[in-house]
Amino acid sequence: ALGEMFPVSQVIGIDIHSAMIKMAEKNLSQAAKDGIINSDKIKVEIADAQKLPYPNNTFDLVVLSGSLSFIENRELAIKNIYRVLKPGGFLLTLDYFSKENQPAELVKDISNIIGLDVSKTTLEYWINLHTSQPFNIEGIETKKPYMHAMPIKTKIKNIRTVLGHQNHTFQEQDLEVFESHLEVFQKNEEYVGIVNIVVRKLEILSLLSDGAN
Repeated sequence: ALGEMFPVSQVIGIDIHSAMIKMAEKNLSQAAKDGIINSDKIKVEIADAQKLPYPNNTFDLVVLSGSLSFIENRELAIKNIYRVLKPGGFLLTLDYFSKENQPAELVKDISNIIGLDVSKTTLEYWINLHTSQPFNIEGIETKKPYMHAMPIKTKIKNIRTVLGHQNHTFQEQDLEVFESHLEVFQKNEEYVGIVNIVVRKLEILSLLSDGAN
């Protein structure tokens, strides 16, 4: 559907960490060899969503899948995304939200594991964040988490297999810690949801703003 709406001339993927860029380049190279993608249209580069190095009105579409939660100044990131989107351009995001009945102990455990305070990331928070700039809300969809449909023991077994095939070395205690973390996430599953938000940059307001600048 996105391919029909946005004929692709170029796709740019960004991350603030060089290690993630290297991983993405490796995956893109393999996908190009397998004939899955046209690598001439895709590039990845180091960039900070809080200060995007692109001119105003550059992109038709910006997509964030779970990454907005990990940005320190989310309001600034949304402001930058608004700036680089063309008038009428779309922002699509996916993030987890906390329900109001989430136990305080689980909030503390999850926050410690992922290094983020999840206590304020409610559904209302995400909606307000997206409308902190003059975006029009095109759609909001909520759903249940799907991370832990597979039993934890099976997931750990699969991870062992993948790491073995990729010749990665790992410590047994690392997998034990990971398993304990998965158990916490599984307990938390009924207290969180996933929200997909689609917003559109208003054309008239953005053109007036550009004219004023």
